[in-house]
Amino acid sequence: MGKGLVPEVLERKPPTMVITKEWFQKDVHYVEGHFKSPLFELSPELFPKGVETCHWKGIFPRDAKNRNGCVIHLAGTGDHTYFRREYGFAVDLLKEGYGAILIENPFYGTRKPDKQFSSSLINVSDLFVMGGCLIAECNFLLQWAKERDHETLGLSGVSMGGYMACLAASNVAYPIALVPCLSWTTAAPVYTEGALSEAINWPVLEAELASKPFRQAIAAIEGCDWLEQLG
Repeated sequence: MGKGLVPEVLERKPPTMVITKEWFQKDVHYVEGHFKSPLFELSPELFPKGVETCHWKGIFPRDAKNRNGCVIHLAGTGDHTYFRREYGFAVDLLKEGYGAILIENPFYGTRKPDKQFSSSLINVSDLFVMGGCLIAECNFLLQWAKERDHETLGLSGVSMGGYMACLAASNVAYPIALVPCLSWTTAAPVYTEGALSEAINWPVLEAELASKPFRQAIAAIEGCDWLEQLG
């Protein structure tokens, strides 16, 4: 994914889209659906039960002639439902002719593992799985929208959602709009230097990094050379 190869993965083995609900209300076309995350097809061992299914909601202008574009809005930290994004962004953008696709974040909502408390991910690696999922899922949904004549596509999100939007955009092979709000290209400084730096159990991570089995496991991952860069 870091090499921008997600479109090739989707071309080789596209997920099956399942539309579970579709209805019209005045001038609005609503769609709900789900599909298996493309990352799950590549590395199922990374997924706790339930995380692998991507649920989403689409909100589009009913008349195709009134469509000016379509934006995927990604969830910020703690956003487990569609409500904030639907009424904070999608409803007003709809008045301007812009449709919206709202993805339920991996490890959030119905995709939250049973043993996970609220938004507190159980493993550090879960954050990387979340990012990988959203890169592939956004690309698949952009492709789905494009095939249904939604033009001028975009990605957006607030805070963590904006960061994930940047990740997803890095693998899109054609021009799209990208609007990250209150976010940056990396969340690392928040954990290493900022407000959350005192909340990290650094001794545990340091011991893991120094352990031979861990280093061997990382070295066995193709294309993963960050340990060598550390020296």
